[in-house]
Amino acid sequence: MTVSDLAAVSYVKEKTVIRNANKIPGVITGKNGKVAFPNGSRYPYNLRSNKLDTAGKKRLALLDATYHYMFIDHIMLHMTSASFNTMIAELLQVGYLQENDSGNPYGANRYDTTIRYENIRALSRNAQVKEIAYDVASFAGHFCGAFCSENVI
Repeated sequence: MTVSDLAAVSYVKEKTVIRNANKIPGVITGKNGKVAFPNGSRYPYNLRSNKLDTAGKKRLALLDATYHYMFIDHIMLHMTSASFNTMIAELLQVGYLQENDSGNPYGANRYDTTIRYENIRALSRNAQVKEIAYDVASFAGHFCGAFCSENVI
């Protein structure tokens, strides 16, 4: 992936991509000084306006970054890699995320948002957090109920 490819999908200038290339995971610098990126790379998401004090707000930041085709990972969200992977698995199960074909292993780069997430974007941020939390909890409750009913003696 070239600098211009990454700039185009990230809606940032090529100069900005070059200036911040070291912040983009998987960057490859050639002998001539030119940089390239793995397929599916994304420019880092700006978390400055996000207060990440709850799991719900972290879920929303992850979805928002993915919606805008920006890079986000567990370090940016101040969580462990295991918790990040669990969060992604939950969002996949409830239908807010889907895997793309990029195969990019960094952060959430191999995921895109679905129409289900796009349908709640018109809600306020607080309403989005509540809706996502409700969906995740409902899925977990449904799964636990089904598991318990199958394993009752």
